[in-house]
Amino acid sequence: MKIAFFIYERGLQVHHYNIVKGFADKGDEVHLFLHDTDEYVFRLRNFKRIGISLYCFYDALSIGSRIRNKFFRIVRSVFPVRKSNQSNEILSEKTLSKSQEIIARLGKIDVAIGIEKKGLIWAGKLFENSRTKLVYYSLELYEDGHYIFKDDITFPVVRENERYFHQKC
Repeated sequence: MKIAFFIYERGLQVHHYNIVKGFADKGDEVHLFLHDTDEYVFRLRNFKRIGISLYCFYDALSIGSRIRNKFFRIVRSVFPVRKSNQSNEILSEKTLSKSQEIIARLGKIDVAIGIEKKGLIWAGKLFENSRTKLVYYSLELYEDGHYIFKDDITFPVVRENERYFHQKC
């Protein structure tokens, strides 16, 4: 079976590794698509060791921005600060277009697994008009009024898209 995972603007975690590794160990062909992922907790090199195909997109963050972000993540872990998303874009058009090219080269994907909200939306947009099965993998399901999204101007659009692609899963 050919499986594609999508992680969009999330920190890599051991549970991501375990699910990907589980499919790879079973003999499935696994492709991992990452967009601006954070390696603060879990390193990308761990995924490279298990023989899966990796597609990394960093179109939103320059090297300088990534270094600054790592510094500020450390500072925020000591002094928590509320983050306010000032961009209306929920998915990078450049990433969508490039990942569509990659998917076309890979051929039929049997299962697309979107991890968390934006991973689901990314996978959903790529496979909306195909026969690929869409799966939502999330450990964080929030109610609409949750305080964490209070200052995030993209949340209503993300939530609307999340609901839409829930119906496709």
